[in-house]
Amino acid sequence: MGLLDRVVKLLSALGFETGEDDAVLLEFSVLESEMRVKNYCNVDELSDELIFIAVKYAAGYFLSVAKRPQAPLSGSTIKSISEGDTSITYVDGLTDEERLGCLIEKLTDLGEADRYRRIEW
Repeated sequence: MGLLDRVVKLLSALGFETGEDDAVLLEFSVLESEMRVKNYCNVDELSDELIFIAVKYAAGYFLSVAKRPQAPLSGSTIKSISEGDTSITYVDGLTDEERLGCLIEKLTDLGEADRYRRIEW
C-alpha cells in the first residue's frame, strides 16, 4: 500500500472523506510530507517507522490546507495527563475549528522523527 492510499485511509478513519477533486491536493500533501521527513532526518529512503510519520504529516498537511471542519470532531480533547495516581484533564468548550487545529498540530509534529535523524556532513 502506497503513502497516498494510507493517507486516504487515515483521513477516512478520522472522519474526513475525500473526493476526486481532492486528488491533486492529496498527492501534493504526500510529496510534501515525504520530502519534509527525508530532509528533517537527512535520509534518502523512508524506513517503516518514517513512513508512519510521513502518513500522519501528509494527513495533517492536507487538513491544514483544505481547512474543512466537515467531520464531527466529537469527544473531548485532552489538556493534560499526569502519571502518578493517573489524572487526565479534558479541554471543554472548544469549537470544531479549534479541535481541528489541535488535530492538525498533533499530526504534523515531527518530534517522533528525532530518533531517526542523521548528521549531515
